[in-house]
Amino acid sequence: MSCAMSPAFHGLHVVAGLSMNGYLQALSWTKRLGAATDAMITNVAWYWHFVDAIWILVLLTVYLSPRYLGIGT
Repeated sequence: MSCAMSPAFHGLHVVAGLSMNGYLQALSWTKRLGAATDAMITNVAWYWHFVDAIWILVLLTVYLSPRYLGIGT
């Protein structure tokens, strides 16, 4: 995966995560959260934290390591 493709692929996952979080927020506003949605909330939270962890890896490998290792200069 190229250096430009990796952040773009991550961006698609961020959009998916924001959509899921928005859906849960809409359920909360309409007071439709309950025991049936507990697993959904947990899964969305795990997904969001996974996307966040992947972003840290992308940041380290694509943006920071070339600068500190002198690659591409």
